[in-house]
Amino acid sequence: MKRKVKHFEIYVPIYHLSIYVRLGGTTQEAYNYASKKLDYSPPLQDDGSDASGKFLAVTNRNDLCLWFKDLKPNINYIVHEIFHTVCYIHQTRGIWPLTDSNEEVFAYLLGDITRKFMEKVKWQVENLENL
Repeated sequence: MKRKVKHFEIYVPIYHLSIYVRLGGTTQEAYNYASKKLDYSPPLQDDGSDASGKFLAVTNRNDLCLWFKDLKPNINYIVHEIFHTVCYIHQTRGIWPLTDSNEEVFAYLLGDITRKFMEKVKWQVENLENL
């Protein structure tokens, strides 16, 4: 029996990039999904870690992927992976390292992507489990 999955896209207009999100499925299925979305061949390979979520990127590709094992991941995992995403976005644009003088840029993007994620999955803060 095939496991249920959900896909959606978060667009980040300031950097003209899309973050493709997959909820559910196995780690290798997530890598296959990322390889397809990021137009990368040969397919990315599972690193064997037992993760609840992954941030996936391919050098010289603008778009990114996020994967979460659960259809309703814990908010801690969501923010954790989005933070990796925000750091990668800024690193690849020369806004690195994270310092007192640029932390607002990081905080703004972290909040924006998190808000869009929550809107896509239609969660409300009061409905979140395992805070």
